[in-house]
Amino acid sequence: MLEDDEAQEIQRRQAEKAAVREAFRTTFFSPGPASEIVRRHLAKFCCMEASTVRISPMTGTVDPLATVMAEGRREVLLAIYADAGIDLITGKPKE
Repeated sequence: MLEDDEAQEIQRRQAEKAAVREAFRTTFFSPGPASEIVRRHLAKFCCMEASTVRISPMTGTVDPLATVMAEGRREVLLAIYADAGIDLITGKPKE
């Protein structure tokens, strides 16, 4: 009985992961200009091609809180790509 419950839980998690992957692909990676515009905007906002280190205009030194916030933004975009199963370099599905 326990093995059946475990197998069902594994199947449920796999189905959920597949549903999330498909939702991310549909939302962020579907053909057309809208998803491209959104991806470019998120890449810029999430510092994908720039440093996340932030310098305080007041002190001229690294602002650790602003840096961590910028790194958090990057992490969200990385999660979108990972959950969608899209390679960051090629922009194509990994499988």
